[in-house]
Amino acid sequence: MNRSIFGYPICLFVVVLISFPALPSAAEIPCPPDAPTEKPFYQAALKFYLHTSVDLYKSSSTTKPVADDQVVHFMTGAEENLLGLQHAPSLEMLERQGRKLVVQGGSDDPLVVYFLGMAIFRRNQPKEAEPFLCQAADAIMPNRYPANWRARAAGDAFMVLKVNGKKKRMLKYRDLLATAVADIFKEHVFGSDRALLMRNLDVLTDDMPAGVIQKIVAAAQAVPDADPAAIDYLQGQEHIQAAWQDRGGDWADKVTARGWQGFAGELAQARTALVQAWTLDPKIPEVATAMIHVAMGESNAAEMRTWFDRAAAARFDDSDAYEAYIWGIYPRWLGDRATLMAFADECAATGRFDTDVPLHYVDILAIVRTECDGNRMDALTTPDIYDKAHNILEKTLGPDGAQSNSRLYRSAEVAYAVAAKRWKDAHQAMDQLGGGKLDANATGSFGLTPQRVQAALDAHPGE
Repeated sequence: MNRSIFGYPICLFVVVLISFPALPSAAEIPCPPDAPTEKPFYQAALKFYLHTSVDLYKSSSTTKPVADDQVVHFMTGAEENLLGLQHAPSLEMLERQGRKLVVQGGSDDPLVVYFLGMAIFRRNQPKEAEPFLCQAADAIMPNRYPANWRARAAGDAFMVLKVNGKKKRMLKYRDLLATAVADIFKEHVFGSDRALLMRNLDVLTDDMPAGVIQKIVAAAQAVPDADPAAIDYLQGQEHIQAAWQDRGGDWADKVTARGWQGFAGELAQARTALVQAWTLDPKIPEVATAMIHVAMGESNAAEMRTWFDRAAAARFDDSDAYEAYIWGIYPRWLGDRATLMAFADECAATGRFDTDVPLHYVDILAIVRTECDGNRMDALTTPDIYDKAHNILEKTLGPDGAQSNSRLYRSAEVAYAVAAKRWKDAHQAMDQLGGGKLDANATGSFGLTPQRVQAALDAHPGE
């Protein structure tokens, strides 16, 4: 999966006490040889999405074959990008392709329009994305594409209008989203694949206001045979969002007594729903990941680790679980520098270079630099730390690694080697980019710009 090497989600704080059995507390990430991983999950997800988009497009398309080939190529690339698959087309490329099909070519297929709007929105251009996303949400009808796409389009239309401050227009798409989620259950869109259902619900509720999720929950509960674990999960998400809304986003000493009371009450209800969902099916990582946030809110580091271990047992390399746990052990929450570095060592020790797990060692070095070391690299480029990080990058970026020659992580490797003054390694990594440009986000994670990296390499050409 393509992942950012910095940035972890905002979590909550509250004190609530409930007891339930915990896994053994061992400083070792559970990693049996047959552990489920993200790669086959996302491969199956892509197959499903293409079946519910490209195959349906082909069966009803009336455009010329050449245009159809372009649409299929565009749809496939858009879905690879949505899933974060390695070597998926960039958002910039998707926007160019989509504009050629929709603006220049006149395609009015609602899913093509949606993918264009999605690419523009994700490139932080909400005003330009709004007409495309709203057009798509209005036009995706039940007789053309299944409810999962109607829900995605409605959800993105709601969010783009929210960003653009169009409060009155938002309500229409909130209701369309709730109806579409109910239809996901009515139509049994995902069949018996609860894992894919839960991942879709997670995406649809991400950053949604509690009131919107409440509408979704009410609509889903009205479906007689709706998946009970999914309903519990949705309720948990609703109460987590409501808790945060009650608390507000200010510093803790600015939160009112009423805010803390509402926060605690809502998060307690989230716990009840999520524990029930996990009891029904402990193989769903989204549920355990949500509970990492709840446990963090309790200031219970041990239980937070228990829920991380449960998420990792459900899917060993689930990126959301790692991001949630790493955020929880920031010094500002329940951890410190030693805790971060200890977890980094755990990630490295798995040796699972076919996954992104060892790369969290490199991610955490970037976090420690900014959060603990005052943006200094001295303590993070000692021989033992550097050699471990370099080995992880080389193996993960190798032909059989999870991020085979990823531009993002190859850029990070160059920047880290420059910061450590390992000039031979830096030049070799730069050569492996094959003339590609350094990624500014990756070099920035180690306090360098692409220009400064290149200048350093030019100044040490033969070393």
